[in-house]
Amino acid sequence: MITDAAETIEGGGNPPPVNGRYVLVELSATYSGEDSGTVGPPFLSVGLAGGDGLEYRDESCTAALDQPAFGIPPLSPGETAIWQACIDTSPGALEGASLFVGQLFASQETRVYWQLG
Repeated sequence: MITDAAETIEGGGNPPPVNGRYVLVELSATYSGEDSGTVGPPFLSVGLAGGDGLEYRDESCTAALDQPAFGIPPLSPGETAIWQACIDTSPGALEGASLFVGQLFASQETRVYWQLG
């Protein structure tokens, strides 16, 4: 994870972050279902539960990424995908923040969280 990705993201001709800071996350997932599955929207959402008490989601980032989730085709059982997510967050949100992944409209209880160090 790059917690201040302004140079990486804005260097690609993207606009500056609305909230003040771009966070760039690289994710990977292996599909373990029986048929096929996808990691892109509207299925998975990546976000930051900010230490400032606010929640920031990858849907709010309008930057064009090198490896976006929506570019990944459906996965067969056992296949792995790697993609990037961008989160437009305020600089003060990182202290005490947690990264989360979950279904787009899932409740907070069904998300998977990682505490940022």
